[in-house]
Amino acid sequence: MKPRFALLCALLAGCAPADEVGIDQQLVMTQINLTRAEDGVSPGFDLDEHVTENGDPTGCEQEDYVGTHGEAGVDNALARLLPFLDTTEAVAVEPLIQQAINEGELLLMVDVQGIDDFANDDSVDVTILRASGTPFVGTDDRLEAGQTFDVNPDVEPTSVVGAQIVDGVLTARGFHVFLPLRVFDTFLEFSFADAILEVTFQEDGSYTGILAGRFDWSDMLDTLLAAPIDQSLKDLLPGLLLSLSDMRAEDGVCRVMSATLEFSAKGAFFYSE
Repeated sequence: MKPRFALLCALLAGCAPADEVGIDQQLVMTQINLTRAEDGVSPGFDLDEHVTENGDPTGCEQEDYVGTHGEAGVDNALARLLPFLDTTEAVAVEPLIQQAINEGELLLMVDVQGIDDFANDDSVDVTILRASGTPFVGTDDRLEAGQTFDVNPDVEPTSVVGAQIVDGVLTARGFHVFLPLRVFDTFLEFSFADAILEVTFQEDGSYTGILAGRFDWSDMLDTLLAAPIDQSLKDLLPGLLLSLSDMRAEDGVCRVMSATLEFSAKGAFFYSE
C-alpha cells in the first residue's frame, strides 16, 4: 500500500486495503433528512436533463431550482410538498427515519472499490446496499463509526461502475435504490429510479452527501390512503401529489416526483461471504 494511502486508512474509519490496484472504502448512513429548498435554491441534480421554467410542459409546469453552486435545472419536487406535510402529523417523518436507522431497520451502506486517490480518481466502482444488524448508538444519538454489519440478502444491491472522485467529492449516477420506511405502523417503500449519489470526504474521516432520484407516487398512494393517518392529510395527498409532480410516467401522466435526500455517514464494514 502506498504510504499516503496508509495514512488515509488510519484517518478514515472503515477503510480497508484491497490490493495494489486500490483501496476499498465502506460507509454507513447515520442520518438521512428530506432536503428543503430556500429562495429557489436546493441541493440536488438535473435529473431529467432539462431546465424547466414555470409553465413548461416538459417538466410538468414545475420550475426547476438552482443548485447550491449555481447549477441550473435542479429537480427536487418533494421540497415543494414538505411545507404542506410539516403542518400535519407527517412532520414526524424525519424523527421516524432516524429511529429506523438507530434500531437497524434502515441501514444504507455505500461500498466504494478501487480508490487510488481520495482527492481525484477517474474510475471507482460504487455499490449501495442494505445491511442488517443491531447497531451501537453514541451519545449524540447517531451510529458509532467502525461497526460491522451483515449484508441484507433480501435486498438486491445496486451498483455503478466507473464513477469519479473530483476534489474529494464522489459522484455516481444510475442507481435504483429501494428506501423502506415505516410511518405510523404503515410500511412504505420508495423506489428511487435513475438515482445520483454524491459523497464528500470530510477531513475528520466522516462523510456528508446527497442522494437524488425520482419516484412514482402512485405505487404507494393506496397504502398511504389506507394508513392510520389524519383524514385531512388523506384528503390533501392525491391533489397535492398530482399538482406538484415534475416528471411524467411512461404513459405521459405527471405522477413522478423528484426528490433529494441529504445524509451524514461514518466508516463501517460489512461481513464478506
